[in-house]
Amino acid sequence: MSEFMFGVHVGDSRLPLRRRRVRERAAKELSLTWVEIREPTGQWKSWFAGPNRGHPFDADLQRDCTRLVEHLEEVSDG
Repeated sequence: MSEFMFGVHVGDSRLPLRRRRVRERAAKELSLTWVEIREPTGQWKSWFAGPNRGHPFDADLQRDCTRLVEHLEEVSDG
């Protein structure tokens, strides 16, 4: 089965530790993988990966993950 990748972030620096932990927790809760790499160019890339089940399942998974990340970021700010 192929992977569905979403929530891609590309930047010159890593995400802050708090944001990385939120994404790791969300991935764990949703049985996903959160990937973070540093390209040879020095750029950082991160994304979520899960099973590619096609529409509407992929869209639902992305929506649920986005909502969970937003919720976890809110509660970790407080």
